Amino acid sequence: MRKIRVKNRIRQYRQLLQLTQEDLAKAIGSYQIKIGRYERADIRTPEEIKEKIASALGLPLAVVFPEDEERRRRR
Repeated sequence: MRKIRVKNRIRQYRQLLQLTQEDLAKAIGSYQIKIGRYERADIRTPEEIKEKIASALGLPLAVVFPEDEERRRRR
């Protein structure tokens, strides 16, 4: 279930900004194939990459990855 939420948020915000996977990949210094894998939650998104994605989308990390914020609050 968590995979679906992450997938939908990255793709949703990227598409709202009319960015392609290639655009987002270039913005964070990565590859299009990796963006696709992060969006599908095929692979774990490293913390550093999450920060870069949120920054490239112009959004706070907690908006794009709220489950991480929830986890931090519980600690």
